[in-house]
Amino acid sequence: MPSIHDIFDMITIGKISEKKMMNAFGRGFQRIAMDNSTAVKLMINGGLLLIYVGVLFLYSWLVYDLDAGSKLGVVSSIAVAINDIYLYMMYNARIINRISLLSLIIFCSRLFIMLGGSDYWLYGYLVIYVWLECIIALGIVEKRLPYNTELNIN
Repeated sequence: MPSIHDIFDMITIGKISEKKMMNAFGRGFQRIAMDNSTAVKLMINGGLLLIYVGVLFLYSWLVYDLDAGSKLGVVSSIAVAINDIYLYMMYNARIINRISLLSLIIFCSRLFIMLGGSDYWLYGYLVIYVWLECIIALGIVEKRLPYNTELNIN
């Protein structure tokens, strides 16, 4: 069972070890998924995909119904899906290494996509893409110039 310090480290996005992260996230649903056969893994992933698509469809329908036929919900749902594909590629390219940072980026990107509402939605998209490009640039700098953080000026 994770201790309060493990949970505090995850919430504060601290640099915790992979062992602590797996202890905190490796129990329960993830452990059940990893210990079963390939068919069970596919069923779990398919169910999660259905929930994902269902939530995006429900959001699109609610925006359409409550905002006088606005198609902004559909656009936002498509943007969330594209953003998730983009983040998946960044994680597989090891630009983002920590699950906690990835979770923070996913949460904030959804927040910014939906924060502006029907009047200022463009600003939310601008913030997301500028933020993601800064993360990519930081990842490139850390890989290509690994000693720049340890530079001492005398």
